[in-house]
Amino acid sequence: MRHQTSPARPASRSPLPPSEQARQIFQLISRGAFQEASLVSEHAVVLHPKSAEVLNAAAVAAIHTRHPQRAEALWRQCIKIAPGQAIAYLNLGKFYFNTKRLSDAEPLLRKALALNPKSADSLNALGALHQAQGDFPSAHATYGGALTLDPGKAETLNNLDICLTEIGQYAEAERTFLRLRELPGQHATALARLGMLAEAQGDLGKAREHFEAALSTDPSNVITATQYAALLRKTGDAEKAVKILEALQTRLAAANPILLRALAQAELARGNDAAAHVHLQRAQMSAPEDLETLQMRAELAAHSKDLDTLDALLAELPQRIASGETAAVETARIQLMAGRPSAALACIQSAQQVLGKSAPLMCLEGDAYIALHTPDQAEAAFREALRLTQTSVKAHLGLGFALIARAAYPEARLHYEQSLQRHPGNVLLRAGLAQSLLELGDLEQAKTILEPLYTAQPQNAVIATTYSHYARLTGKLAEALKAAQDAVRQSPNERAANTALIAAYEETGHLALATRLARELVAAHPADSDTQLRLAMLLLAQGHFSEGWAAYEARLVRMLDTDHPYTRAPRWQGEPLQGKTLLVAHEQGMGDELQFFRYLQPLQDKFDCTVQLVCKPPLHTLLNAQQICPVHSYEPIRAEDLPSHDYWAPLMSIPHLVRTTIPDIPQDCPYLRVPDHKICQWREHLAQDDQAGMLKVGVIWKGNPNHQNDARRSLQSLDVLAPLLGLSGIRFFDLQKDTSTSESAFFAAQYGLVTPAPAIVDVLDTAAIMAQLDLVISIDSMPAHLAGALGVPCWIMLPACAEWRWMTDRDDTPWYPQTRLYRQNAAGDWTGVVQRVGTELSSYQTSTKPTDGKCSIGSC
Repeated sequence: MRHQTSPARPASRSPLPPSEQARQIFQLISRGAFQEASLVSEHAVVLHPKSAEVLNAAAVAAIHTRHPQRAEALWRQCIKIAPGQAIAYLNLGKFYFNTKRLSDAEPLLRKALALNPKSADSLNALGALHQAQGDFPSAHATYGGALTLDPGKAETLNNLDICLTEIGQYAEAERTFLRLRELPGQHATALARLGMLAEAQGDLGKAREHFEAALSTDPSNVITATQYAALLRKTGDAEKAVKILEALQTRLAAANPILLRALAQAELARGNDAAAHVHLQRAQMSAPEDLETLQMRAELAAHSKDLDTLDALLAELPQRIASGETAAVETARIQLMAGRPSAALACIQSAQQVLGKSAPLMCLEGDAYIALHTPDQAEAAFREALRLTQTSVKAHLGLGFALIARAAYPEARLHYEQSLQRHPGNVLLRAGLAQSLLELGDLEQAKTILEPLYTAQPQNAVIATTYSHYARLTGKLAEALKAAQDAVRQSPNERAANTALIAAYEETGHLALATRLARELVAAHPADSDTQLRLAMLLLAQGHFSEGWAAYEARLVRMLDTDHPYTRAPRWQGEPLQGKTLLVAHEQGMGDELQFFRYLQPLQDKFDCTVQLVCKPPLHTLLNAQQICPVHSYEPIRAEDLPSHDYWAPLMSIPHLVRTTIPDIPQDCPYLRVPDHKICQWREHLAQDDQAGMLKVGVIWKGNPNHQNDARRSLQSLDVLAPLLGLSGIRFFDLQKDTSTSESAFFAAQYGLVTPAPAIVDVLDTAAIMAQLDLVISIDSMPAHLAGALGVPCWIMLPACAEWRWMTDRDDTPWYPQTRLYRQNAAGDWTGVVQRVGTELSSYQTSTKPTDGKCSIGSC
């Protein structure tokens, strides 16, 4: 925003009254004679210390000579002297807006408008404030009011055009552009705006044409050149961006800090950090008080992990920024960029002790807690920000993100819906609502939001990232990859966008690209445990066990804060355990517990220790029956309930602690056995369905509906298996524990399926049934692990992008020798999987002698 001036008159040598003195100062400013204007204003303030006109003019001169603290003080004095005049409120509000002190700017701009409701300048400034707050509908309406008062104001038309482009109202944006183009001297600016409009609509070729035309019309326009350079960076042509900016810098007589900052960004885009550093140093030398350059230098130090330089630059911020709150906000923001959320949090909390709570500080506190993986505390911070100001879009967005981070998806959905009632045009809130719907599995409703959003704004990294997630969930992998690439192109340093691209690479089979990008992201954000965990799973899927298990420990960052409050003993790190007791704690799903239970006996043998296991309640009877170690079951787990122990370890850390590679996987299968009395019990129960000579095959077609990947790993219905169920000579058993009595009757009538599920009490019952079968055919869920651990032949039907444990490009698994894997050839293609299983099942039927299911004691 520009500060409002008054028309200038020629200077006079004779003593001037205050109004004429103010006009003289503005005349000098309009000629670019800023130092002379400053000298005249200092003299004028001495002569007329009670003149609001002189004080306002002197404040504007102070801004142009980079003395912001003097300007602020003069405007404050002006307001004190003439509280009923709008001009000082307006200019001080603009000053706060330009220095990112939005909460300070708003009451001043509203006061200016209240004092002069017919001021187009005040309406334009308030519209810009609404826009910066993300309140685009209010911004749109306010700009409309300003243009009603002053239809030919170029600044307002330009701001309105940007606002309309942001909210995807491209037709109205183009009409605004046409109005702007007709104004004197605005042709080049209008062409540049048309370029930005084309960019927003995804027509990057047309955008380049418009920017080039704008630069041809006005080759020395720094703003147009920097906007075009930003487009070139996004499209991967940083080389051309550098050439354009360097040519313009050569053409200009003096160093231009805006141009030099753009050059630094272009050099960063092509990986030349050293050149970026040089440009920023030149920018700082040309404008020593320039806050934006100082901030960019700190951001570069954060990006380069030059923490000593970063700390030195951050120490300067409070000296440059008059507002303690703004200094704290900027310092914390850059600390977060550097991957130092704890330092950011300390800065915020220190500022709050002096300044009290404010919405910007509370929002940054929420961001810091998100980075620290403490979404409960993040939620509290964002709620406090909203208590302080309900208009903060940042707080609304942050609260929604925190709710999703703690898996409160219904609450997140409700919050986003309520927020959109206040800010109906905010595309980021709409994207957040879509994300909550995706997490809830409501893909159709998410589609109605995301498809038009992404079509209208493919350049928006948040929208593109969310759309990529939707496309992956719905099997549109090519679209998912393109959207993720769009997101990274727009925001190359954004973790969420890069994470989406890693996932898209993984699901399209580009594991090498996914792994390389994950490594880069871990290097850039070493404190981000989620990215480390994703890298770990990529490594494990490719058989890189040593590195993969080590990286997999990153899951503990979040897990230890929630699932395992063990405080009485140290976590085992591989120390000698002779004569000690090690408590092993369950984690993740029941399938994981069954898969890694195999380690407990070798662990006791190798380390000469006593192992005690804490398992999930449904597994207690089965695991306790193995008599390998004492088994305890608590839900939830409380430290005071635990047996005495010297160390503890999460179950899935043991492969890392014992340095497991593929050849070292304990191969003693079966390592789970069903007690004979349980076999007898179920043999008697199933006897009525036993038909001599028929192959007995168990089927599982759906998993835990609460599993985040359930939609892709489960079949839509049992009907998908109809080609198998119709094979003669095979007796199929429904092993779904959640099958109801009515479903049992239907399956029996429709497919001749035996459904013992209503009589199943726990996992031991399921194991006893499996032990009497010839084969289990299952999707990727706990029963598949159970069959493998029991040594029962098992065929697992896998999605195209399977979990890391099943690795890649193989139809067997080192975890379970009796298990075979049937992978989708394309995402969602269960038909092809069932066809292959059916073909091989026919062959298996002729080569396999049906089991009689007899137990070893011979009493049943």
